[in-house]
Amino acid sequence: MGARGRARAPPGPRIEGGPAEVILTVTLNTALDVTYTVDALVPHRSHRVGEVTERPGGKGLNVARVLGALGHESVVTGFVGGATGDVLRGLLAPLPPRDALVPVAGNTRRTLAITDRSTGDTTQLNEPGPQVSPAEWAALLRTYEELLTGADAVALCGSLPPGIHVGAYADLVRIARAAAVPVLLDTSGEPLRRGIAARPDLVKPNAEELARLTGSREPLRAARGARRRGAHSVVASLGPEGVLALTPDGERLLPHARRLLDAHAELAGAFSGAPARPLLVDLNSDGATAARVLARARELLPECELMARFESGLTWAAGEILAGRLDASFGRVAGLAPAVRAGLSVHPVRYEPMALMLPLAHPLADRQEVALAELAGETVYAGAGNERTREWTDLAAQLFAEWGITMAPSVPLAVGVAEFQRVMSKGGHPVLAVVDFPAMPGTVLRPLVDPIPLSPLALVWRKGLNHPGVDALRNATDQLALAEGWMVPPAGSWLPASDRSLMRNRS
Repeated sequence: MGARGRARAPPGPRIEGGPAEVILTVTLNTALDVTYTVDALVPHRSHRVGEVTERPGGKGLNVARVLGALGHESVVTGFVGGATGDVLRGLLAPLPPRDALVPVAGNTRRTLAITDRSTGDTTQLNEPGPQVSPAEWAALLRTYEELLTGADAVALCGSLPPGIHVGAYADLVRIARAAAVPVLLDTSGEPLRRGIAARPDLVKPNAEELARLTGSREPLRAARGARRRGAHSVVASLGPEGVLALTPDGERLLPHARRLLDAHAELAGAFSGAPARPLLVDLNSDGATAARVLARARELLPECELMARFESGLTWAAGEILAGRLDASFGRVAGLAPAVRAGLSVHPVRYEPMALMLPLAHPLADRQEVALAELAGETVYAGAGNERTREWTDLAAQLFAEWGITMAPSVPLAVGVAEFQRVMSKGGHPVLAVVDFPAMPGTVLRPLVDPIPLSPLALVWRKGLNHPGVDALRNATDQLALAEGWMVPPAGSWLPASDRSLMRNRS
């Protein structure tokens, strides 16, 4: 740990190597998926099967197989047993997911799909699964707790086998939360209702499951109801209408659903007095500045729907803006490629003072502020390796190079507060943030001084976009900046010259 007066380490950021991210998937009711293909399926007739295929099944195993195909490391656990279970494990062995399945006395279920070549239709027959004893459930819990120590995220998926109580997923959610591991829940019915009350980070129902959970068949209202019941975020599949995502930072219709929204707005625009189409805005950061600008803009223009989402990273969001899938975003413009910047209008928002988020046990946690010289030789996290936030990592790298600070390993597969929680739980490293970042349990936020490093925040939108929502965001920015001095850099502050130059010019 660097201390005041200690010789500074050689300049230059250093990124330490770290283990690959590991995603744990839990499939309590695994299955051997068997598919029969017939020329034509006719009731009350014997059929000659043309093809037979078998593969490991169950939602969590399917998730793990896809993760493996995408190059991610994953571990699967759940129950497996009997001769069918042996076949399943044999088929799983050559695939990327690591097998941590728990044996049971009963026989793993089979799901039988019969595909009719003449129509393309498939008839599905699903067995219930093996009876699981209390001792087998206890063994699963022990395995689960052990696997969580090496996991960076966990997905709880599928139905429950006989013998497992309906609150099982709620128990697993609580255990994951206690271990500070982000948890996704994908189930239905009473297990979903109880599981969501345990406050998972993400639930992924379909429209019908949402309706049964909340009593509403209006997707947005139902998804909001699911969040009120305990889900931190909701991603709901709406069939041909697309996907709806709700997080604490906003609500987002994913691309093909957004196209339907635009088409609806264009139709409404044919009538006089119709409001402008919704404006889709990426808040980009868990800091309060962008959220405050958005809230003020909504006050200034209540008749216009400003839809907010949180994706993290202007590097990625700028490409979405230029492609027409996003309207506006916040972030550091100097980190973008010149060709990308050329397609954007830029309105500076604030010189945000940087801060350091520290675990309570850290030696610097008792300070009211932290001098940069005290971090010489310290390892600090700054999002290194996250391709969506290259502009932030580049700014941190310039700061770290000047002050001899080591850059901690990257933590992909998480953003915002979840990203920082992961860093704290895994390595205990301090985290570079901004002064208005929301408080996290077990940490303190201390401003950086001598000098005060600044993070330049700007509002960007696609050049040529004329929308009253953009005007409202600009007006909100100007009001807040004037009232609180956002555009006045503190004396003796630090900021690269390229950032100062861009922040002086407003579109």
